[in-house]
Amino acid sequence: MAVEPSAITDTALSGVVEYAALILSGLRDLEPRGLADSYVTQVLGFIDTKLVEQVATDPAKSASNDLNELAVELLHSAAAIGVVEEITPYTVEELTEIINSSDVDFNHAILAFTIGYAIVSGEKDYGSLLMHILMNHKDEELQTPYEWMDAFLLGLLIHSAWSYFPDATDREQQFILQHYFYYAIIMGVPVQSWLNVAFAANPKLLPHILMQKLSSSQEVIPENSGLSSSADFANVIRDYMSAVNQNSIPTLAAEKFLGKWYGNDAQGNQYRLWLRAALGTAYRLQTRNL
Repeated sequence: MAVEPSAITDTALSGVVEYAALILSGLRDLEPRGLADSYVTQVLGFIDTKLVEQVATDPAKSASNDLNELAVELLHSAAAIGVVEEITPYTVEELTEIINSSDVDFNHAILAFTIGYAIVSGEKDYGSLLMHILMNHKDEELQTPYEWMDAFLLGLLIHSAWSYFPDATDREQQFILQHYFYYAIIMGVPVQSWLNVAFAANPKLLPHILMQKLSSSQEVIPENSGLSSSADFANVIRDYMSAVNQNSIPTLAAEKFLGKWYGNDAQGNQYRLWLRAALGTAYRLQTRNL
């Protein structure tokens, strides 16, 4: 029998149940939306599954901090996928005021809802403004250990940037490719699909031009699954292309190159999977075979 939020005395626990129910109900009612569906998957991926398991196992004994944290994660995830009826997106004018003024406070849940609305609706005015936010905050790197909200909103903005990529200016496309290519793939953004949409929308957009921009990537990627060292993604792309292009069997050369990265444990395999996807997309971009 389902537990009604009103039957729970602890406010945080009541919130956990309410927001979880909203998400489950919303997912049942969502219509297929093509590429936008990957956004929903990404949003749900931010929810701390260990925290969910811990609270679900024995909610009565869960610490209030854990309950509050999970309630926050569920509320903002529900807002981001647009299933909180009480929330409406910021208007273009309101979002512009938030961007242009350091004195204007904004609500994280409403911003998350707005980003989701922009991705699903495809309204260019929103896409441009959200792109502006991302570009203005590129130097504000996440601290370790990072705050969940910071990582969550950054992830939403990165997905928004790629959904806007087909309509972005040349400068904006360069920024996305050079700062949020590898990390977008880690976050589950269908980068290759958005590139294909961009090429279909603009026949004058040439793969080798985008590849030139990507080759000057500013991203830094983990060099091992222990995260104790890092490598410039631009150098990794260069070395990968050199190895693959000089071999008569590119697939074998690619796997040999990737085999030198990370360990064979579960975490190492996951990092290798992400790197394979990123470098594979870069290679297809170079060979114009997306």
